[in-house]
Amino acid sequence: GAYVTAALLTRPEGAPAGGQDAPGETDAVTVPEDWQTFEEERTGWSLAFPPDWEVERQDETMIDFVDPQSGTYLRVDWGDDPGPSPVGAWRTLEQSFSASHDNYQRVRLVPTTYKGHDAAIWEFTFTEGGADLHALDLGFVIGDEYGFALFFQTAAEDWEGSQDLFEQLQAFFQPPD
Repeated sequence: GAYVTAALLTRPEGAPAGGQDAPGETDAVTVPEDWQTFEEERTGWSLAFPPDWEVERQDETMIDFVDPQSGTYLRVDWGDDPGPSPVGAWRTLEQSFSASHDNYQRVRLVPTTYKGHDAAIWEFTFTEGGADLHALDLGFVIGDEYGFALFFQTAAEDWEGSQDLFEQLQAFFQPPD
């Protein structure tokens, strides 16, 4: 499958963080009453997500939250040995990802902040299994303790209509203390 791993946030190269805040960062968050909440016990992060979505654990450090109707999903991926540069990590990963995925096109790869942490946004489109897909990977580091990736993917035609949902998911993700 097409996904990006937080393990690559361990790469120590790239530019310093800065730039605009990620979407949803400054908004007050109110979780809809019918949404579910998942808490990851080892690290302590949590995520509220729509009631009809499914939780699919990929491995010890990667969990997908999937809309079974559309296939849209948010993957939370984390590692415990982060490097200093989310932008550098995404630039490194982009090289291998673009070489192995058809019709890869970068939309943007920019530094940002997320909930007060150094972060980077990598947005791109590609084709897999005959489907045109659109993805955004929000990577951030929490001190020298964790690197996280919030990877959101939809069918390309669903991208615009899914942005409010993606902003909610970003707002409802709670990093470890």
